[in-house]
Amino acid sequence: MAVRVLIVEDNPVARNFLERVVRESFSDELQVVGAGDLATARRLVGWRSGRAQPLPADPFQLVLLDLELPDGNGMELLAELIGYPTMRIVTTLYSDDDHLFPALQAGAEGYLLKEDRFEVLVEELQRIVRGQPPLSPAIARRLLGHFRGGSQPAAEPTPPKARASRSRRSRT
Repeated sequence: MAVRVLIVEDNPVARNFLERVVRESFSDELQVVGAGDLATARRLVGWRSGRAQPLPADPFQLVLLDLELPDGNGMELLAELIGYPTMRIVTTLYSDDDHLFPALQAGAEGYLLKEDRFEVLVEELQRIVRGQPPLSPAIARRLLGHFRGGSQPAAEPTPPKARASRSRRSRT
């Protein structure tokens, strides 16, 4: 049985890019469906007249969702998909707290930046299979920084080898 993936993205170039990322990420047989707006996405997941209908026989296992769509905000769909048996991942250009935290609160289980390299996005989606949350590296740093006492990204750690060589130089 094919894994069903819904990509909700209004930009056709970005939607095609994300489809390539999905196809590269999973070895399973895939059925990838694209939606360019909220209305189409709602129809595809079985959402009608402001309330969920019984689940379709073959629900989407993965939804990649842009936040800015021509007929509304992707946050709405995130909240509506609570209870729908899918992995909800935001795919966006926004790395700021004003988008990140509301998306996570609305039910996003991952947050990927479309500006990341193809290989990085593939790796992050593959984390799903390993049970790890798909988070762009910049977003993971931002979350860590936020919970360590500020909303600024955490500083990049200095690799141990670099620290050791710097210490030796400072002693001589």
